[in-house]
Amino acid sequence: MADEPTFEQALAWMRSSDPEVQEDGFYFAQRVAAAHVDELIEAFAAESDRGLRCWLLELLGDAKSERAYDLFAAQLQSPDESLQFWAMQGLNALDTPEALRLLGEAKHWQLSTAAETEFFRRQLAETQNPELRRRSSSSTVEMPTDSE
Repeated sequence: MADEPTFEQALAWMRSSDPEVQEDGFYFAQRVAAAHVDELIEAFAAESDRGLRCWLLELLGDAKSERAYDLFAAQLQSPDESLQFWAMQGLNALDTPEALRLLGEAKHWQLSTAAETEFFRRQLAETQNPELRRRSSSSTVEMPTDSE
């Protein structure tokens, strides 16, 4: 049996141009995310690829570490709807009074346009509904590309 990759190798695989290698890296990183929260936060800060940034937020949500709260809170206000979504998921996963309070406050936020506000609120409601969360977590989520 081959040795498990290091966490750093898993992150490098996530940057591969081969989708299968990307997924292998993601799934290994997912298994060990809780032990690498600080590295994930650092990788997010240094990353420019939108899809990889979404995956890094997803991994941080899987880690359920309060150390990621500030990053989730900042990304909840991102103009990028995908980053907002994974921030919502991460805050829900934290399930702390502070995270839940922020999500509650976000329900009243006004975004740049009425359409953006409506979409944000709908997304927020869906991520807070346990049945919808179960359904979305059991489905395959494809990594967004920079062109989307």
